[in-house]
Amino acid sequence: MQPRSDWSNTAFLYDFDNRRYDDRIKFFKRYMERTSGNILDIACGTGRCTIPLAQNTSRKFVAFDFSENMLAVLRQKLIKHPIPNLFVHKADMKNFNFDDKFGYIMDTGFGHLLNDDEIHSYLSNVFHHMSDDALYILVVFNPSSDYGRSWIGVEKKSYEVYDDETNRRISRFTKNISSDTEKQIFTYLTRFEVTDEQGLTERFSDEVTVRYYYREQLENLLESTGFKLLEYYRSFSGDAAESGNDLFQIFVSTK
Repeated sequence: MQPRSDWSNTAFLYDFDNRRYDDRIKFFKRYMERTSGNILDIACGTGRCTIPLAQNTSRKFVAFDFSENMLAVLRQKLIKHPIPNLFVHKADMKNFNFDDKFGYIMDTGFGHLLNDDEIHSYLSNVFHHMSDDALYILVVFNPSSDYGRSWIGVEKKSYEVYDDETNRRISRFTKNISSDTEKQIFTYLTRFEVTDEQGLTERFSDEVTVRYYYREQLENLLESTGFKLLEYYRSFSGDAAESGNDLFQIFVSTK
């Protein structure tokens, strides 16, 4: 079994992703405002959603991630702009434990759990950490390919941006490395090219392994753990219908 990536080589470049986060933040905020009590952000990464959400509430906001490299970026942001109600931890999704109960839990890291036993244990742990009227938002990407042999080896350019602060051009590429269609697990390479004013280019990369799910599979997993599915979306704009270009599946559940 492939280990999960800790983004050891590329976390410091992660925030250059220029895909808009506005819809994602608005979505999480809308549901946050429907709840009460403490908030838990699972797989918070560099805090691109964590920070604006924590800034918009006085409630206790706990965020954790497996990657110390991602958290280092987040903590640097908090040194410049502290948020008193935000508490950041390094923790593993497989065995995290907090004394608090939470009224609102956001999870964007579920796909990084690869083992069946880990997945069942994890969902039971999330359920245990929920208060009676809590909401659990589970986000996974939407599989849109058979991930067969033709998928392996394909490299695509994700984006290119120019950093005015350092006068560098940052380009990100993804390359499909391997796929196990029986276990629904694939590995891709995320690669960055950073070019300075003199045209010198540095390259940084990490391998990332993800498990993918189809809607019925996740609905069954949630229900077998005791969750009650309230809503299902295929985008952060709140669209439940298939468009053919859906990047995400979003499950809104309660106890």
